Amino acid sequence: MTQTPLSTFYEGIEALSDRLFSAGALDWAEALTAAKRGGSTSGEILSSIGIVLRNLAESPELRRCQVEEEVARLQVECESLCNGGGH
Repeated sequence: MTQTPLSTFYEGIEALSDRLFSAGALDWAEALTAAKRGGSTSGEILSSIGIVLRNLAESPELRRCQVEEEVARLQVECESLCNGGGH
């Protein structure tokens, strides 16, 4: 089965959530998981994930958990997907 940009992005979100959980940032891990599961369309899901990523990027937890590069990459991917890339 061929990976799509959207499925690759979702896998990245799951990996980030796992890293945050392991680092003790349970609220952030849960927020990402809830955003991924909470929408009925990919547009809604991407919008929700984008908000969580933006808030995480502005949080002190970002540096403490050492996920700066991962969050920045996922923000770019999310924006690209929201703008029609990967469909």
